[in-house]
Formats: sequence, C-alpha cells, structure tokens
Amino acid sequence: MESNDGIARAKVHEMKSPGPGRLHVSDAQDESEPDVPSADELFCDDALERLQCSEELDKLVGKLRAREQDVARQAERAGQDELLRFYEGIIATDLSVAGITLPDTTYDSTASLFEAVVALPFTPKSAPIRRKVREIARVAMLHDDGSLRVPERADDLHALWEQAMIKEPRWSADFPSSDFRSSDVVIRGAKPERKVVHRCMPASEVPIWLNRLIGLLADERLEPEVRAACGLCLHDWIHPFLDGNGHTGRLLMITVLEALYSQPTLVCFARELVVHRATTMKLFKQLRNRESDIIDFCIGLLGQLAKCQMPGQMPGEMSGVG
Repeated sequence: MESNDGIARAKVHEMKSPGPGRLHVSDAQDESEPDVPSADELFCDDALERLQCSEELDKLVGKLRAREQDVARQAERAGQDELLRFYEGIIATDLSVAGITLPDTTYDSTASLFEAVVALPFTPKSAPIRRKVREIARVAMLHDDGSLRVPERADDLHALWEQAMIKEPRWSADFPSSDFRSSDVVIRGAKPERKVVHRCMPASEVPIWLNRLIGLLADERLEPEVRAACGLCLHDWIHPFLDGNGHTGRLLMITVLEALYSQPTLVCFARELVVHRATTMKLFKQLRNRESDIIDFCIGLLGQLAKCQMPGQMPGEMSGVG
C-alpha cells in the first residue's frame, strides 16, 4: 500500500462496489479517500460493551425469539414435503420475472431442487435472479444436510467459503478460491468516477483479524443474533478472500443463526439479503461514512431478519410469498 506522501506505490487488487465484479490489479493512486472507521474502532472494548448494554437490541432480539416460536411451530405442522413445495414456489415466482421456469417434475429433496436450479439456462442479464434463486436453494440444502458449522478457528472459513460457492462460476482452476488473500484490496464505486469506497485492511493484518472474528463469534456476552450481525460486518471489513466475500459473509450470518431459527426463516432471510441487497449495502455505507455505529448496523440487519417472520412468508395457513 502506498505511503502517506503518495510517493511509494503498491500493487493492489481493485473491486467494483457494491457487487463483487471482476478483479484486476493496478497501481494504487494518490487520491483523497473516505475516512472509514477501522475494525479496531468498530469492535473496540467500548463498542462491545455498548452492544451488550443496548436496550433497543435486547428488545428486538426478544421480539425475534418470540415470533420464531410461532414460525417454528407452523413449520413443524407443515412438514418437510410442504416446506419443499414452499421453497419451490418462491424460486418459481422469482424465476418468472426472467421468463425462466423450473422443470416440471417432483423434487424429493432440497438437494434435487438445488441441482435443478443450477442447471437452468441463465444469461448475463438474468445474473441477479440466478444469484437469488441459487442462494435460496443452497441454504435450504445445506440446512437439510446438517453440514453448517459455526467456525471455531480461522481455517474453518475455507470450508464455509466452499459451501457458499457451491456451483458458482469459476474463472479458472485457481480463481476464485478459498485461499486467504495475500494482496491488498480496494473497493471502488460505480463508473465513471470509480471512487474509492473502502480500502480494506492490509493483507498482513488478515490473519490477526480472522482470529478476532472467531473470538467474536464465540463471545457469549453477546446474544447469538448480535454475534451473527457483527460477524457479517467484521467479515466484510476483513475481506479475507479475493472473491466470494459476499456469499461467505451471508452464509456465515445464517450459520450463526441456525441454532435458534427455523429453516423457512433462514431460507427467507437468505432471499431477503439478496433481493434487498441495497438495504444491506446502505447499512454498510452509513457505517463507512460514520453516519451510524455498530449498534445501528445490527438493528438494521436484524430488522431485515424480522421481515422474514411476517405473515405471508411461511407455508401452511400463511402460504404465499411476501
């Protein structure tokens, strides 16, 4: 990374924002960049203490838990076959926007539904819908096969990346991969300005902060919902991979929530994070611009989770897609 006087230059990977985009390497330029809070600032001891003491967060978590009891009972009454048809209906509705239809067959598992979704003929124009329906089917399948595990050490994130990127496009045998990045990363905004949105932490600090992420996920002073939201945030700040950080961060949050939330809630939340990606990106933007703090971020993100427990999202007597 370049020095403050702009004389020294370093090779950095650049990414378009808000999507992952294609990576390329260029010289770092001497330019005015936003004063983005560091991970140290966001997750200092004082910030963690405020998270523990936030009455607003406590109230929101209580409401989520109470509502989830009703959702879980409803899901149990519905049974696996009806839940599978529910997920199929969500996917079919989303696909219809692009004029794509699922094969007219009976799916006997979420795994067979995922394979059918992966095999669909998507075009570059329908890429956003591809991302949405694959994420829905992938989360349902991973929940059913019982393979989701909250990372207990930094190296566990390699396996999480592989799960999040199942059947996603690979540009070559080596890229993208679950290897932690060894180069610095800059995230830029849209053309034509391509302004720097966020200069991620130096690659040399990634191993240190991955260990701190693992510690955060295991910190029982915080409610699991708060750990999940903070985990997504810190994962984004670390940006441990050259590509696939969005997929992995979203799956990380869902994995932390899995012990307390039903499959339909998690599947609908996976869809929410992709369909209303702009809402999540706005939360990140406000945090980067110092217009909010980590408590605001958690409240906003858990508010998105709450939307997925509303009537109209679940099967059975509340059938339909919201």
